[in-house]
Amino acid sequence: MNKTLGTLILASVVLFTPRAPADPLDGYRPEAVAGAVKLRDDGEPAKGRRKDTKPISPDETAKNVGKRVTVEFVAKSNGFNGEGEGFSELGSEKEFENKAWFALRFSRKAMAELAKNRITDLGYFVESKVVATGVVNEIDFGEKLGKRRFIYIDGLSQFKATPTKKPTYTPTKDYKVVKIRGFTVLFHPEVVAQAEEMKKAIDNLEKDLGVMHDAMPKDKLAKLLKVRIWMEWDEKSGADFHPSAVWLREHGKNPDKSNGIDFLFTKNYAKDFATGNGHHHHVLIHEFSHAHQHFAMGGLDDQIKIAYTQAMERKLYDSVKWADGKVAKGYAATNEKEYFADLSMIYFAEGIYYPFTRAELREHDPVGYKMVQDAWGVRDDGKAKTSR
Repeated sequence: MNKTLGTLILASVVLFTPRAPADPLDGYRPEAVAGAVKLRDDGEPAKGRRKDTKPISPDETAKNVGKRVTVEFVAKSNGFNGEGEGFSELGSEKEFENKAWFALRFSRKAMAELAKNRITDLGYFVESKVVATGVVNEIDFGEKLGKRRFIYIDGLSQFKATPTKKPTYTPTKDYKVVKIRGFTVLFHPEVVAQAEEMKKAIDNLEKDLGVMHDAMPKDKLAKLLKVRIWMEWDEKSGADFHPSAVWLREHGKNPDKSNGIDFLFTKNYAKDFATGNGHHHHVLIHEFSHAHQHFAMGGLDDQIKIAYTQAMERKLYDSVKWADGKVAKGYAATNEKEYFADLSMIYFAEGIYYPFTRAELREHDPVGYKMVQDAWGVRDDGKAKTSR
């Protein structure tokens, strides 16, 4: 839903106030069912709901406004209404403009319960069959948009979901979990089958995560430790931070990788990171920098854009020397996000093209240098800023 419509919703008068269950059920945990998540009930029905209640469709809620019902549909979209209390929403249609649009509105409390199950994005449930119980609320947006209905979800006792398609990806339960320097690393079965290569990968991760662990400001590091690293054997060269469970589902990938880093080339880990002339590609710092920007929820975007714009106007990265000796455009010139991630990598470790070091970055791109410091909250010596 766009911001304007989100504002309209909260500016309108809710005709019926929902009654959340007085005793939300505890003990919900995600369970891998054909690669997706099913939230399990402990056997007790939510207050005011009979176990044998037949679910109704979103269309049928029009006749049940103000009543407590159980509704069932396949989720087609998700969004966030950031005004006021703030609600995360799971919709029955892809577009709010569709008059058949119906939504489940998850409170911060409900989202906190989901977060305990490592689900922070309702996109996780897009294309899943969802069943929810609650009071049907309705808002009239006028002649052009008409009425829209929704149910407030205040606890997981009101909600459960099951997949509609058999996944093609490897389920999370098949990965081997290893803790390295405080980070959670998941190794694909193909990697585990290559015992010697897995050992080399762990040794390399010890070094690379060690550099990051020692260089990053501790308050930022504490948040980044929650980002899981997924080690794949040989999908392609590169690594990706995945901010969206929706994108993962649409591309046939495991939605559990949302807010995680996909490391796609364990097979060539050591070889691909040796860039020549003694330089090393700190790709994990690059990807964790994407995570840091994402978790700031737009709070860093303006300052990054200002620094990126001046760097592009000055053509600072149009023609630079790379570690292998070639002269070409720097990856920082790709877009604002890659600019921030590459400059962060240079600041906390080293680059794979000029500027290679923190000192060279300060001389070559002083505005970008200052932007990195402000974005991470560090001083010239790399340590965290403190207030007196």
